[in-house]
Amino acid sequence: MKHFSGHSDTLDNISYSLVKETFETGKEFSQKEVAELTQLPLKIVCRLIEQMTAAGEIQKKGLNKFIINKNYSFFLCVKVGDEKVDCIVFDSTYSVAARTSREKPESDLLNLLVEIIDDIRAEHNLACIAIGIQASVKDGIVYDDGGNKLDLKAQLEQKYSVPIFIEKEINLVCYGNISEKQIQFLDDEYSVCLNISETGIHCGLIYKTEVLTGFQGRAGEIGLADISGKNPLSEALKFINAVFSPKTVIVYNAPENTEPQTKPGTGSEQNIVFASDYEAKCEKGFVYLIKKRTSIFC
Repeated sequence: MKHFSGHSDTLDNISYSLVKETFETGKEFSQKEVAELTQLPLKIVCRLIEQMTAAGEIQKKGLNKFIINKNYSFFLCVKVGDEKVDCIVFDSTYSVAARTSREKPESDLLNLLVEIIDDIRAEHNLACIAIGIQASVKDGIVYDDGGNKLDLKAQLEQKYSVPIFIEKEINLVCYGNISEKQIQFLDDEYSVCLNISETGIHCGLIYKTEVLTGFQGRAGEIGLADISGKNPLSEALKFINAVFSPKTVIVYNAPENTEPQTKPGTGSEQNIVFASDYEAKCEKGFVYLIKKRTSIFC
Protein backbone atom coordinates (compact mmCIF):
# COMPACT_ATOMS: atom_id res chain seq x y z
CA MET A 1 0.00 0.00 0.00
CA LYS A 2 1.44 3.37 -0.97
CA HIS A 3 1.79 6.13 1.60
CA PHE A 4 1.87 9.89 1.08
CA SER A 5 0.97 9.49 -2.57
CA GLY A 6 -0.72 12.87 -2.79
CA HIS A 7 -4.36 13.66 -3.47
CA SER A 8 -5.32 10.46 -5.26
CA ASP A 9 -8.87 9.93 -6.48
CA THR A 10 -8.72 6.13 -6.44
CA LEU A 11 -11.27 4.32 -4.30
CA ASP A 12 -8.53 2.30 -2.59
CA ASN A 13 -6.73 5.42 -1.40
CA ILE A 14 -9.98 7.07 -0.30
CA SER A 15 -10.94 3.99 1.71
CA TYR A 16 -7.45 3.69 3.16
CA SER A 17 -7.43 7.36 4.21
CA LEU A 18 -10.79 6.98 5.95
CA VAL A 19 -9.62 3.95 7.90
CA LYS A 20 -6.25 5.53 8.71
CA GLU A 21 -7.82 8.76 10.01
CA THR A 22 -10.11 6.71 12.24
CA PHE A 23 -7.17 4.98 13.91
CA GLU A 24 -5.17 8.23 14.15
CA THR A 25 -7.41 9.16 17.09
CA GLY A 26 -5.46 6.60 19.10
CA LYS A 27 -8.60 4.72 20.18
CA GLU A 28 -9.35 1.02 19.87
CA PHE A 29 -11.82 -0.15 17.23
CA SER A 30 -13.24 -3.39 15.96
CA GLN A 31 -13.58 -3.99 12.24
CA LYS A 32 -17.33 -3.51 12.52
CA GLU A 33 -16.91 -0.21 14.39
CA VAL A 34 -14.53 1.12 11.72
CA ALA A 35 -17.00 0.14 9.01
CA GLU A 36 -19.79 1.99 10.82
CA LEU A 37 -17.68 5.11 11.41
CA THR A 38 -16.34 5.29 7.86
CA GLN A 39 -19.52 4.01 6.19
CA LEU A 40 -17.39 1.62 4.15
CA PRO A 41 -18.39 -1.98 3.37
CA LEU A 42 -17.20 -4.36 6.08
CA LYS A 43 -15.41 -6.51 3.49
CA ILE A 44 -13.25 -3.55 2.40
CA VAL A 45 -12.52 -2.53 6.00
CA CYS A 46 -11.44 -6.08 6.90
CA ARG A 47 -9.10 -6.20 3.92
CA LEU A 48 -7.54 -2.82 4.73
CA ILE A 49 -7.10 -3.64 8.42
CA GLU A 50 -5.46 -6.93 7.47
CA GLN A 51 -3.03 -5.09 5.15
CA MET A 52 -2.31 -2.35 7.69
CA THR A 53 -1.71 -4.92 10.44
CA ALA A 54 0.70 -6.85 8.21
CA ALA A 55 2.54 -3.61 7.42
CA GLY A 56 2.78 -2.70 11.10
CA GLU A 57 0.63 0.44 10.92
CA ILE A 58 -1.93 -0.92 13.36
CA GLN A 59 -1.81 -3.65 16.00
CA LYS A 60 -4.28 -6.19 17.27
CA LYS A 61 -5.57 -5.31 20.72
CA GLY A 62 -7.39 -8.10 22.53
CA LEU A 63 -9.69 -10.48 20.72
CA ASN A 64 -11.48 -8.29 18.16
CA LYS A 65 -9.99 -4.81 18.61
CA PHE A 66 -7.25 -2.96 16.73
CA ILE A 67 -5.25 0.16 17.58
CA ILE A 68 -2.71 2.30 15.74
CA ASN A 69 0.97 1.54 16.23
CA LYS A 70 2.23 4.89 17.52
CA ASN A 71 5.82 3.94 16.70
CA TYR A 72 5.11 2.93 13.10
CA SER A 73 6.12 6.33 11.76
CA PHE A 74 7.12 9.74 13.09
CA PHE A 75 6.88 13.29 11.75
CA LEU A 76 9.65 15.79 12.41
CA CYS A 77 8.78 19.48 12.64
CA VAL A 78 11.60 22.02 12.76
CA LYS A 79 11.04 25.71 13.53
CA VAL A 80 14.08 27.77 12.56
CA GLY A 81 14.24 31.01 14.51
CA ASP A 82 16.78 33.80 14.54
CA GLU A 83 18.69 32.48 17.55
CA LYS A 84 17.50 28.92 18.16
CA VAL A 85 15.98 25.92 16.44
CA ASP A 86 13.01 24.08 17.98
CA CYS A 87 12.39 20.46 17.00
CA ILE A 88 9.20 18.49 17.66
CA VAL A 89 8.68 14.83 16.80
CA PHE A 90 5.05 13.67 16.47
CA ASP A 91 4.06 10.01 16.52
CA SER A 92 1.44 8.31 14.33
CA THR A 93 -1.39 9.81 16.41
CA TYR A 94 0.14 13.30 16.07
CA SER A 95 1.00 13.36 19.78
CA VAL A 96 4.38 14.80 20.81
CA ALA A 97 6.94 11.99 21.07
CA ALA A 98 10.04 14.16 21.58
CA ARG A 99 10.95 17.81 21.84
CA THR A 100 14.38 19.45 21.69
CA SER A 101 15.91 22.89 21.17
CA ARG A 102 19.36 24.01 20.25
CA GLU A 103 21.14 27.24 19.60
CA LYS A 104 21.35 28.21 15.97
CA PRO A 105 24.98 27.92 14.81
CA GLU A 106 26.64 30.05 12.19
CA SER A 107 26.57 27.26 9.60
CA ASP A 108 24.34 27.55 6.56
CA LEU A 109 20.70 26.46 6.75
CA LEU A 110 21.07 23.26 4.72
CA ASN A 111 23.94 21.88 6.81
CA LEU A 112 22.11 22.84 9.99
CA LEU A 113 19.00 20.92 8.96
CA VAL A 114 21.00 17.88 7.82
CA GLU A 115 22.67 17.73 11.22
CA ILE A 116 19.31 17.93 13.02
CA ILE A 117 17.57 15.38 10.77
CA ASP A 118 20.43 12.89 11.08
CA ASP A 119 20.25 13.10 14.89
CA ILE A 120 16.48 12.54 14.92
CA ARG A 121 16.58 9.71 12.35
CA ALA A 122 18.95 7.80 14.57
CA GLU A 123 16.06 7.27 17.01
CA HIS A 124 12.87 7.68 14.97
CA ASN A 125 11.57 6.30 11.69
CA LEU A 126 10.71 9.55 9.92
CA ALA A 127 7.91 9.44 7.36
CA CYS A 128 7.75 13.18 6.79
CA ILE A 129 9.65 16.37 7.67
CA ALA A 130 8.07 19.83 7.98
CA ILE A 131 10.14 22.99 8.34
CA GLY A 132 9.02 26.45 9.38
CA ILE A 133 11.30 29.41 8.74
CA GLN A 134 11.15 33.19 8.98
CA ALA A 135 11.66 33.75 5.26
CA SER A 136 9.70 33.71 2.03
CA VAL A 137 9.01 30.20 0.73
CA LYS A 138 7.35 28.95 -2.45
CA ASP A 139 7.23 25.31 -3.57
CA GLY A 140 10.06 24.43 -1.22
CA ILE A 141 12.34 27.19 -2.51
CA VAL A 142 13.54 29.67 0.12
CA TYR A 143 14.07 33.30 -0.94
CA ASP A 144 16.17 35.76 1.02
CA ASP A 145 15.92 39.56 1.03
CA GLY A 146 18.64 39.80 -1.62
CA GLY A 147 16.68 37.76 -4.15
CA ASN A 148 18.85 34.66 -3.73
CA LYS A 149 17.08 31.32 -3.62
CA LEU A 150 17.76 27.90 -2.14
CA ASP A 151 15.86 24.83 -3.35
CA LEU A 152 15.82 23.36 0.12
CA LYS A 153 13.00 20.90 -0.51
CA ALA A 154 14.66 19.25 -3.52
CA GLN A 155 18.00 18.87 -1.79
CA LEU A 156 16.55 17.38 1.38
CA GLU A 157 14.16 15.04 -0.45
CA GLN A 158 17.03 13.77 -2.59
CA LYS A 159 19.08 13.04 0.52
CA TYR A 160 16.38 11.47 2.70
CA SER A 161 13.73 10.15 0.25
CA VAL A 162 10.81 11.33 2.43
CA PRO A 163 8.33 14.15 1.77
CA ILE A 164 9.66 17.54 2.84
CA PHE A 165 7.26 20.43 3.51
CA ILE A 166 8.62 23.95 4.02
CA GLU A 167 6.52 26.93 5.03
CA LYS A 168 6.90 30.48 6.30
CA GLU A 169 6.40 30.52 10.06
CA ILE A 170 3.53 33.01 10.11
CA ASN A 171 1.73 30.86 7.52
CA LEU A 172 1.97 27.91 9.91
CA VAL A 173 0.13 30.04 12.46
CA CYS A 174 -2.54 30.70 9.83
CA TYR A 175 -2.87 26.95 9.28
CA GLY A 176 -3.15 26.50 13.04
CA ASN A 177 -6.11 28.89 13.14
CA ILE A 178 -7.76 27.18 10.20
CA SER A 179 -7.37 23.75 11.80
CA GLU A 180 -9.36 24.82 14.84
CA LYS A 181 -12.33 25.90 12.73
CA GLN A 182 -13.90 27.89 15.53
CA ILE A 183 -13.16 31.54 14.82
CA GLN A 184 -15.56 33.59 12.77
CA PHE A 185 -12.91 34.57 10.21
CA LEU A 186 -13.35 31.23 8.46
CA ASP A 187 -16.39 32.73 6.75
CA ASP A 188 -14.68 36.00 5.91
CA GLU A 189 -13.35 36.76 2.46
CA TYR A 190 -9.95 37.84 3.79
CA SER A 191 -8.36 37.54 7.21
CA VAL A 192 -4.90 38.41 8.49
CA CYS A 193 -2.59 37.05 11.19
CA LEU A 194 -0.01 39.49 12.54
CA ASN A 195 2.94 38.63 14.76
CA ILE A 196 4.83 41.50 16.38
CA SER A 197 8.40 40.56 17.23
CA GLU A 198 11.81 42.14 17.61
CA THR A 199 12.49 41.50 13.94
CA GLY A 200 9.36 43.34 12.81
CA ILE A 201 5.75 42.58 12.03
CA HIS A 202 5.11 39.35 10.16
CA CYS A 203 1.87 38.99 8.23
CA GLY A 204 0.00 35.95 6.94
CA LEU A 205 -3.08 36.04 4.70
CA ILE A 206 -6.09 33.73 4.85
CA TYR A 207 -8.73 33.54 2.12
CA LYS A 208 -11.61 31.61 3.68
CA THR A 209 -9.83 28.37 4.60
CA GLU A 210 -6.73 28.73 2.40
CA VAL A 211 -3.42 30.43 3.15
CA LEU A 212 -2.31 32.78 0.37
CA THR A 213 1.40 32.73 -0.41
CA GLY A 214 1.65 34.64 -3.70
CA PHE A 215 4.66 34.95 -5.97
CA GLN A 216 7.83 33.65 -4.28
CA GLY A 217 5.83 33.22 -1.07
CA ARG A 218 5.85 36.94 -0.35
CA ALA A 219 2.09 37.49 0.02
CA GLY A 220 1.43 39.55 3.13
CA GLU A 221 5.01 40.78 3.49
CA ILE A 222 5.01 44.25 5.04
CA GLY A 223 8.65 44.42 6.02
CA LEU A 224 9.35 47.20 3.52
CA ALA A 225 6.50 49.37 4.82
CA ASP A 226 7.34 52.21 7.18
CA ILE A 227 5.90 51.07 10.53
CA SER A 228 8.40 52.85 12.74
CA GLY A 229 5.85 55.15 14.39
CA LYS A 230 4.98 55.29 18.07
CA ASN A 231 2.18 52.79 17.56
CA PRO A 232 3.50 50.07 15.21
CA LEU A 233 0.23 48.15 15.21
CA SER A 234 -1.73 51.19 14.03
CA GLU A 235 0.80 51.76 11.28
CA ALA A 236 0.65 48.10 10.25
CA LEU A 237 -3.15 48.18 10.22
CA LYS A 238 -3.16 51.25 7.99
CA PHE A 239 -1.05 49.33 5.52
CA ILE A 240 -2.92 46.02 5.52
CA ASN A 241 -6.34 47.72 5.51
CA ALA A 242 -5.36 49.79 2.49
CA VAL A 243 -4.13 46.71 0.62
CA PHE A 244 -6.25 43.79 1.87
CA SER A 245 -9.15 45.27 3.89
CA PRO A 246 -9.56 42.14 6.05
CA LYS A 247 -12.61 41.69 8.22
CA THR A 248 -10.63 39.95 10.97
CA VAL A 249 -7.09 40.63 12.17
CA ILE A 250 -5.52 38.31 14.75
CA VAL A 251 -2.61 39.97 16.53
CA TYR A 252 0.02 37.92 18.36
CA ASN A 253 2.58 39.14 20.91
CA ALA A 254 1.34 42.73 20.83
CA PRO A 255 3.34 44.89 23.29
CA GLU A 256 1.45 46.86 25.88
CA ASN A 257 -0.16 50.11 24.76
CA THR A 258 -0.20 49.11 21.10
CA GLU A 259 -3.93 48.87 20.59
CA PRO A 260 -4.82 50.61 17.33
CA GLN A 261 -6.08 54.16 17.56
CA THR A 262 -7.96 53.97 14.28
CA LYS A 263 -9.13 51.43 11.75
CA PRO A 264 -8.90 53.37 8.50
CA GLY A 265 -11.30 52.47 5.76
CA THR A 266 -12.77 49.41 7.48
CA GLY A 267 -15.66 50.85 9.46
CA SER A 268 -16.58 49.62 12.93
CA GLU A 269 -17.20 45.99 11.93
CA GLN A 270 -13.58 44.90 11.69
CA ASN A 271 -12.66 42.25 14.27
CA ILE A 272 -9.29 42.70 15.96
CA VAL A 273 -8.44 39.72 18.12
CA PHE A 274 -5.45 39.84 20.49
CA ALA A 275 -4.01 36.36 21.02
CA SER A 276 -1.13 34.96 23.07
CA ASP A 277 -0.91 31.35 21.84
CA TYR A 278 1.45 31.91 18.91
CA GLU A 279 3.68 28.90 19.59
CA ALA A 280 0.70 26.58 20.14
CA LYS A 281 -0.87 27.74 16.87
CA CYS A 282 2.45 27.18 15.11
CA GLU A 283 2.55 23.57 16.35
CA LYS A 284 -1.05 22.98 15.27
CA GLY A 285 -0.14 24.50 11.93
CA PHE A 286 2.66 21.96 11.52
CA VAL A 287 0.23 19.08 12.05
CA TYR A 288 -2.36 20.62 9.75
CA LEU A 289 0.28 21.17 7.04
CA ILE A 290 1.38 17.53 7.23
CA LYS A 291 -2.19 16.25 7.09
CA LYS A 292 -3.06 18.65 4.29
CA ARG A 293 -0.17 17.49 2.13
CA THR A 294 -0.57 13.76 2.87
CA SER A 295 -4.33 13.31 3.02
CA ILE A 296 -7.01 13.60 0.36
CA PHE A 297 -9.45 15.10 2.86
CA CYS A 298 -7.73 18.30 4.07
